[in-house]
Amino acid sequence: MKKKVMSNLEIFVVTGMSGSGKSVVLRILEDAGFFCVDNLPISLLDSLLELLSKQNRNQIAIAIDAREIKSLETLVPKLNSLKKKITNLIPIFLNASNEDLIKRYSETRRRHPFSFQTNEYSEEKMAPTLHECIESERLMLKQIENIGMNIDTTGLKPSDLKHRIRELIKLNPKTSLVIIQSFAYRKGIPADSDLVFDARCLPNPFYETNLKELTGKDNQVEKYFKNQKQVSELVFTILQFLENWLPLYLHKERSYFCISIGCTGGRHRSVFCVENIAKKLKQNWTTSVRHRDL
Repeated sequence: MKKKVMSNLEIFVVTGMSGSGKSVVLRILEDAGFFCVDNLPISLLDSLLELLSKQNRNQIAIAIDAREIKSLETLVPKLNSLKKKITNLIPIFLNASNEDLIKRYSETRRRHPFSFQTNEYSEEKMAPTLHECIESERLMLKQIENIGMNIDTTGLKPSDLKHRIRELIKLNPKTSLVIIQSFAYRKGIPADSDLVFDARCLPNPFYETNLKELTGKDNQVEKYFKNQKQVSELVFTILQFLENWLPLYLHKERSYFCISIGCTGGRHRSVFCVENIAKKLKQNWTTSVRHRDL
């Protein structure tokens, strides 16, 4: 395929854990006008793109069938090769916790793709547990989990996932999206974090009766924090670090970069820090703000 033809394409390549939301992402992209193909074998990727480009389909979303180990080994070099020809190629790896995946399979009553595996020492078929299927797939996919944007859909509402995907569609191929999000340490560090900052060292409004039920976005909490020297110092320190190092992190043609700031409950300290740091970041970078646990 000629390079000038390829450069006009806008392509999402979606892969990840079974049950993590690949079909949901494809539906979101289809609603946005993308031509979508589900469960495509990696070996057919080049042929499909050539065919669709001849049909003048410029917006394409492909969910890759990544269940064969031999095929998986070719995916990373394949995408690296395509990135040299396609300006706007966004690989997405979807992930979720074992608990969330088990819950989803229990609710839908669908079988996991690995529910029957052939024992290499026997012709008999085994019936592993759902947890074993998930662990087997996770181990197999580990080699490709960093192919592109890693989205953890654990506890994520469909509307939130839709918002994240639409952010990527709007993104200019030459512009990096800086994501800054708050989170609660008690619920775990977001899996898509590139940088993590800990705000648990700051005074906690949770122990103030009149502030406990509020969030870091409320005026009363903002006033409380603005009277705390440590808070302004931490915000300033994080901003200094980002202003110095973010250009280097984004230099290598990254389409996104995710900064996470956490506190115990994810309601006060981390939210305040994210809101104030984001105001400064927006002056120089395309920035998206999220509060995971609000």
